[in-house]
Amino acid sequence: MEEIAVSKWSANSRLRWAATLSLYILSYALVVLTAPLSFFFVLHQIPEYERAVVLGSTIDLAYIRGPGLIFVLPFLEKIRRIDTRTKVYEIPPQQILSTDSVTLTVDAVIYYRVFDPVRAACRLLDYNQSVRSLAASTLGSILGTYT
Repeated sequence: MEEIAVSKWSANSRLRWAATLSLYILSYALVVLTAPLSFFFVLHQIPEYERAVVLGSTIDLAYIRGPGLIFVLPFLEKIRRIDTRTKVYEIPPQQILSTDSVTLTVDAVIYYRVFDPVRAACRLLDYNQSVRSLAASTLGSILGTYT
């Protein structure tokens, strides 16, 4: 049986570690050399009800920072702000026809909140829209069993 060749850029590679270290050194040097002006771009204020998910570091996985003042390296890290407050969504009314030919109108209200900001930022493009679509389709499928 043939062995699969390991890439030069695998997680345990010294080449990857050295390249990442050099990028971090260059990035910090850029921030220090342009210090008064660069602070406007690398410091971000995150409110109490939000979390910043830091993406794009070459070795580390996505992780959470905030609330408060956070430092984001230029060119290496990007942030995505995730709101952790409880949100309300009113599902539009849906009409069903029961077995005795009576038209029923059913609507619902859902309350949802993000508990894991990393999963909300990394696994879904728009978690608000996906929660709303899931709630509407679930209501429709449950109502479909009662006809």
